Amino acid sequence: MSPSPTSARSDGLAIGRASLRQLHLSLLQHAPDQAVAVLQETGYASGEGIYQAFCAWLPGAAGVSRPEELDTAHVNSVLAEFFRARTAVID
Repeated sequence: MSPSPTSARSDGLAIGRASLRQLHLSLLQHAPDQAVAVLQETGYASGEGIYQAFCAWLPGAAGVSRPEELDTAHVNSVLAEFFRARTAVID
C-alpha cells in the first residue's frame, strides 16, 4: 500500500494557490523592492521538505527506494504524479 500524500509530509505545511497569490500581491504592494528575493528564498527553503516528502512517497508509488533509481524515461511522469497527489490534498 502506498503512503498517502499527507503521510509523506514530514515537516511541511501546505498552503493553497490563493494564499500564495495573496502573499505575492501583498509583497508587491508593501515591499515591492524585496518581493522577488523573499519569494525566491521561500521557494529555496521549501525544497528540502518537498524532496524528503518525495523520497517518502517514492517506494509505494514508483517501486524504487531512491530518486536515483528511477528510469530517466519516467522521471517526468513520476514527478507529475507526485505533485498531482499533493495538490489533490491541498485543494
